[in-house]
Amino acid sequence: MCSSKVYQSDNPESVYACLPCDAWIEIEKNNTRTTAPIALGRLANAELRAAKKQAHTVFDLLWQNGLLSRSAAYKWLVSAMDSHRRDCHFAMFDVAQCQTATALSRTKLDELLSSGNDKRDRIAKLHN
Repeated sequence: MCSSKVYQSDNPESVYACLPCDAWIEIEKNNTRTTAPIALGRLANAELRAAKKQAHTVFDLLWQNGLLSRSAAYKWLVSAMDSHRRDCHFAMFDVAQCQTATALSRTKLDELLSSGNDKRDRIAKLHN
């Protein structure tokens, strides 16, 4: 199935979908590792997609506004979740992992904002 039917976009990538379940996953058809399509993450229903979106939104505030570099933010998340880098990817998280990442990221964000960072006022408005 073309992703435009699910994502309502012009992206030509494909997805595996269970429309009655409202669950889908994007797949990569053209890759150099194998001739078989590769799933780009975990099959996600509406609950998981919402959890991933929230987790990513809070986590991204750590690096998109300069509180941490992107690399440092991911290194911190790997450590905070007691994970390995290869396993610590939002596309692979389940709902519980997304909730953990959201809570940890909020705590880290609050910690960084209270440490006197010069960008705290601008970022605090985004966070609240």
